[in-house]
Amino acid sequence: MADSVMTLEQFEEFAKTLPEDVDRRKVAKAMGLELPVVIPELSEQLAEAGLVTHTPKETKRNPNPQETLYVAVPSLKLDPNNGTRGFWVKASVARRVAERILAICDDNSL
Repeated sequence: MADSVMTLEQFEEFAKTLPEDVDRRKVAKAMGLELPVVIPELSEQLAEAGLVTHTPKETKRNPNPQETLYVAVPSLKLDPNNGTRGFWVKASVARRVAERILAICDDNSL
């Protein structure tokens, strides 16, 4: 019995029949295919940045934890093999951090 290989176009047609919650990439991999990696524009990825409030757990050392506001920067996919981790910056210092980053970029022609 000959092994038949499904093309990406055939897989796309097949994938239309899958439920929405199924991970298409995992199904393709199980079928011996690798889907092309689509990396959104950096501006689209950065659109996910926003404010996050966080209240730590109550502990013996911190019996009355206070809610804190952060600026959340999402993880960014730069190319198929490279990306960055997401991080939070305390909102009270976020502008100063951003200004320092811009100064470093300006000083180094980035």
